[in-house]
Amino acid sequence: MIGSPELPFDRSRDIGMVFQQALLLKWRRIIDNVLLPAEILGLPMKQSRERARDLLAMVGLAGYEDRYPYELSGGMQQRAAIARSLVHDPKLVLMDEPFGSHVAVLTAGPARMADYFPIDLPYPRTLDMKTQEDFGVYSRRIYKLLNL
Repeated sequence: MIGSPELPFDRSRDIGMVFQQALLLKWRRIIDNVLLPAEILGLPMKQSRERARDLLAMVGLAGYEDRYPYELSGGMQQRAAIARSLVHDPKLVLMDEPFGSHVAVLTAGPARMADYFPIDLPYPRTLDMKTQEDFGVYSRRIYKLLNL
């Protein structure tokens, strides 16, 4: 099972991603957008479809499965993107400012907040910033919390 603690961490399967913009494919129905990671990873579609429907209900989108992204508000699209990031049961979910500029690290289910802190790095953020000590402090703090 993906996300089970006895298996080693696999970056291609164990990470879910929520981007600042929902980035839903406009030609796919909401259910099909949510199922995209399961399709890419070759997961069993029957179980994945059931999980996708459960996740859509969890984020308040039950009944919107057959709609297209343009038929949903921006907030609804973002909730669909969150469901998409969870459909393959990842161990880790990365969020690129879907709610604002902060970092919250949650424990495994049942989730509780392990740590919360704002990232105080200057804008614009560049690739060179990865070599700065402040970036390293944040990275080590997150990795320690995730036990990676």
